[in-house]
Amino acid sequence: MVQVSGRVALVLLILVVALMAHFWPQISSSFMTSTCPSLESGFYSLRDQSNYCTQDSDCAVIDTGCQLGCFAFVNTNSSMNNLLALSTQFVKAGCGVCNKACIQPPKQEEIICSGGKCVINVQN
Repeated sequence: MVQVSGRVALVLLILVVALMAHFWPQISSSFMTSTCPSLESGFYSLRDQSNYCTQDSDCAVIDTGCQLGCFAFVNTNSSMNNLLALSTQFVKAGCGVCNKACIQPPKQEEIICSGGKCVINVQN
């Protein structure tokens, strides 16, 4: 095994940090361009699969954060936890920027089942 003096180790560490700082925009950009679209499409696909109902009581609303539309309608028996986990991953990965304010999600009594989908009751 090769012995490295303290000064050489320090110089190597500084060199590695400098190289990472220099190339970080390309590394993070590459990461985001591959990860973010995948997380986003997975989220929207699962959201669409989770929005089904036969009666009003099947419907619920979850907070998804402004990066992913603020809230989503889902069936109470769907995989809400998976949707919330994908939403959290999306935000933690630095995907999307919140450039809008979210409106207050509808109350449970404002959500109805219409055409097999959970929607806001616009007739109230």
